[in-house]
Amino acid sequence: MKRILKKVLLAFLIVCPTTGLLFSESEDKKAVVLEYDGRLVGAYQPGKGWLKESQAKDLINPKEDCFVYSISEGIGQTIRGELMEPDIDGGLILNVTKYVDDKDFKREPSYWNPYPRKEIRISPKSQTYQKIAAKRIKKKGVKLKKARLTSGYRIDLDGNGTEEVVLTGATRNRIFSAVEPHKAGDYSFVLFRYINKKGKVETQDVELQAFTKEPDPKKGALHNISEFKIAEFIDINGDGKVEVILSQVVWEGWGVTIFEFSGEKLLPVLSKGWGH
Repeated sequence: MKRILKKVLLAFLIVCPTTGLLFSESEDKKAVVLEYDGRLVGAYQPGKGWLKESQAKDLINPKEDCFVYSISEGIGQTIRGELMEPDIDGGLILNVTKYVDDKDFKREPSYWNPYPRKEIRISPKSQTYQKIAAKRIKKKGVKLKKARLTSGYRIDLDGNGTEEVVLTGATRNRIFSAVEPHKAGDYSFVLFRYINKKGKVETQDVELQAFTKEPDPKKGALHNISEFKIAEFIDINGDGKVEVILSQVVWEGWGVTIFEFSGEKLLPVLSKGWGH
């Protein structure tokens, strides 16, 4: 068995047993540890729910093999995790050893399907959704006929047979810049469309930033706008419902937030950011 120590550059889900043997069919309580860009975010543990970074670090055992899913690629690997010294930004670095030549390693655990339903891409050129986004942005004082979309997805999050819609957008590519402040008319957003209990379509502003004026250098930071991306749609806790993972780049920092669909709106259940 060849072991390769590799710096983690993508986001992974690490499934670790809380008791018993790994992947034992009789053991039904597993802890799911989430790390992003090599840094520990938090975890989900049956019976305890969502755990913050400070609680999740106790679940990492360097002497115990685990199972990992790449959030961006969905590739399973048998791994061994170990917490390292805190990074300069305060995050806890998670070191991962992969057994890439292990012929017996399992591609996925039989007790859990992380992708019960797959998302369907929506064209960023959809005029219908461009106009819907423009109406939301207008409430912030920025008037435009059509908003610029960067991504769009349809997916049945809760498994009730009805698809929800997630949209992201910004004035331009790389809306966030460390060397250039935002401009008047700049916007960045994440919108969520769903059918409520009364059968009507609702739109939720998960994130919505819009600026009507140029930043005043005498009144704080010049880089107030964020860049949002959908990192993944995945069932983290094994309840059959799909969570939405949102990544965000801000001034001198970045972060990730996990959302659950309550049936009425997207609710943040776990969030972690890093930076200065």
